[in-house]
Amino acid sequence: MHQQNRHPRESPLAIADGPRYIPTMRGFFLILMALAMAALLLSLLAGVFLMARGGEANTRRSNQLMRLRVALQGLAIALFILVLITQAS
Repeated sequence: MHQQNRHPRESPLAIADGPRYIPTMRGFFLILMALAMAALLLSLLAGVFLMARGGEANTRRSNQLMRLRVALQGLAIALFILVLITQAS
């Protein structure tokens, strides 16, 4: 099998002109990261609003919003790492 001249850091899956899918994936991950961050902000604001209202019924809902916020933070961090990986390529 003929080996093409590639940059040492270039993926073996890359074609001779360079990987064309990287800019598309970078944009996709940036959009997903922005959406995750917006959802994170909304859940944070909803939690602050419920905490300000007070009441026994809001305690359970506040805990659910906190779990949602933690999950969204993890998603945003994972997407941020994916953006960094695609930037390095």
